[in-house]
Amino acid sequence: DDRGGAKLMLAGARTALLSAGARPFDFTRGVLHPGASLTRASIGTYRNSAGAITSAAIHEPRFNYVYNTTTGLFESGGLLVEPASTNLWLNSNDITQYTNVNATNSTANALIENADTNQFHYRQGTATLVSGTQYMLSGLVEERVGSAKRYLFVRVPHVATAIQSVIDAATGAMISIGTTDSFGTIRVSASQWMWFILFTSNATTGAASFRLCTQSSYSTTLGAYNGDGTSGLNVSHHQCAAGNNTLSSRIITTSADVTRSADVLALSGSALGLSDGSYTMRYTFDDNTTQDVATTIASGVWTVPTNLNRTTIKSMRRV
Repeated sequence: DDRGGAKLMLAGARTALLSAGARPFDFTRGVLHPGASLTRASIGTYRNSAGAITSAAIHEPRFNYVYNTTTGLFESGGLLVEPASTNLWLNSNDITQYTNVNATNSTANALIENADTNQFHYRQGTATLVSGTQYMLSGLVEERVGSAKRYLFVRVPHVATAIQSVIDAATGAMISIGTTDSFGTIRVSASQWMWFILFTSNATTGAASFRLCTQSSYSTTLGAYNGDGTSGLNVSHHQCAAGNNTLSSRIITTSADVTRSADVLALSGSALGLSDGSYTMRYTFDDNTTQDVATTIASGVWTVPTNLNRTTIKSMRRV
């Protein structure tokens, strides 16, 4: 029967393609491939197709959407696979819980100066740090419509020379002085930037404070000025976590630290037509960069590392 022969030829071609590195593990479709399973012992966050930060239940895969600065749209980036991480910044998404200095008019996600004259205007959050440990400090910022101020000043005193950084919420430009390991911004939506500061604490182990200030100029010198009672910035999702991961998903805290458990992504060798043994797997990430990883399949499966170059995986294939 010619049809039977054709089916055999197609099956053989499919096996050859899989062996040659076809990509059955495509994580941009919003569902796990039948040869994949994921567990995570805590809730986690991700950005949905509208760009909103959304909570995923325990063991729920997080298909993350990323902002395309060329098209201005959110596009499917793939599956988030992250190591465990703890956010030490308390009340990370509610600055009304922070110490107030002339920013009385603030709301949970809006840093608003009061009308006092010749004053600094800020809120001060807290975290508990360990001396000699490297931390990634970050948060989200955007301009407020009608505000006369567009600069966020961030001060970190728990280093050899206090870090003083300023972020332009309109352009994402950022300058910094002090003992930083690195700093910068990443555009995460049409109007919102994620700022980050990597530093190593040299303070005595214990409570630390981080100032978020409205600033009247693009300068790393914090200046006193006359507030107008209405100007400010939208600020949210602050984070302080050990390590150097700039791409961590947001971990929301209240009055205590919160830990996001690691994602455990197990993939089946049989989905690639592979038996137990050693192989090289190529991961493609949300920014289309790739990473080749030496991989051992044992008992028919392998676990995807959580220390890859990026945390959102578009696809995986054998090379």
